[in-house]
Amino acid sequence: MEGRPYPGGRLEQSPHFLLAIRQAASQITLPASGREMVPFFSLLLENAMLSIPIAAGPLFLFAALMVSFGSPSTSEEALQDKALPLDNPKACAECHPRQYDEWKSSLHSQSWVDEAYQRALKHKRRPQSCYACHIPGSVLGRLPKRPRSRVERKEHGISCSSCHIKENKVHGPFGSKTEAHPTVQSPVFAKGSSELCISCHKTKVGPVLPLAKDFLASPLPKKGKTCMSCHMAKIERSMAVDPKTGKAVGPKRKGRSHAIQGPTHPKFLGHAFLLEAVFGPDKTILTLKNRAGHRIPGLLMRAFQVVLTAHDAKGKTLWTKKSLISGKASLGFGEALSFEAPKAAAVKAEVTHLFSAGRGIKNMGIVYAKTLKAPKK
Repeated sequence: MEGRPYPGGRLEQSPHFLLAIRQAASQITLPASGREMVPFFSLLLENAMLSIPIAAGPLFLFAALMVSFGSPSTSEEALQDKALPLDNPKACAECHPRQYDEWKSSLHSQSWVDEAYQRALKHKRRPQSCYACHIPGSVLGRLPKRPRSRVERKEHGISCSSCHIKENKVHGPFGSKTEAHPTVQSPVFAKGSSELCISCHKTKVGPVLPLAKDFLASPLPKKGKTCMSCHMAKIERSMAVDPKTGKAVGPKRKGRSHAIQGPTHPKFLGHAFLLEAVFGPDKTILTLKNRAGHRIPGLLMRAFQVVLTAHDAKGKTLWTKKSLISGKASLGFGEALSFEAPKAAAVKAEVTHLFSAGRGIKNMGIVYAKTLKAPKK
């Protein structure tokens, strides 16, 4: 069919093809005034499912390249205002499917479309104050400041490009060369720094509490701990796969899971609590400690219902205490709830996660349940 038009036919292009076209277009340079114009292909790339008529063939590509006014500005200002290269996570998924699936399961991927967030925006006098961290452009390009918001692909929330793109290059812990995109080894990733997380999580806006400030004020950073130490599990694997075969490419390396764990992961949430008890001859001291690296909860809309009980040797309940840990009555780093109960043979703690998002209080389930028995004499 080469050289002959195919009526009605369209050729679906992969992200790799689109990237190749954009990179080719970037080789054409004009005076500064021309380069500031949005390239023709930048506009075409807004449609992730871009298709080109087969009948157009190379003539269309040549014409498109001729009207491309050079590469877009690579300044940080421009990166925030225009779509970033590889700004569609689905393009990343071709070679990094596991990382994509992990990210897709995280709250980062939902940061813009989340129903609770969208409802909260309606009550904000200046909703734009939330955009920088819910639809960030290049976080890396603005450190240590907060990122600037972007206008494209809002539905992807905090996407791959938010953390890994700076000046049209992909930054990561290794900097391995690839034909897919320009790659840079970034010290932020190589040393496992919390800088990316801190740039947004130090903020106090509306119901959001500044958890990063709690963490920085704790002794944890001096002990070598980072946000990722808890929220991004260690994992060893090849960083990419061949998009044609799905087979791993490159050696296995130590990295982090992109299934960023948080309040929507009950088991993970339970790790924030620790029940301790001192069984005395005439009384029992119960202590429920906060083991997180910051206050809990981290959002004014979240709370924890705590029920502590003491029992005799036959299981009869001798004492019950209910407490609420909320955004307005939070449990700080290293803090604990402590109560005195009668002499007991066993004590129990049950912590239930509650969420209020404008439609009443939703029971998210029990996240921590622990029983301690008095030592036998």
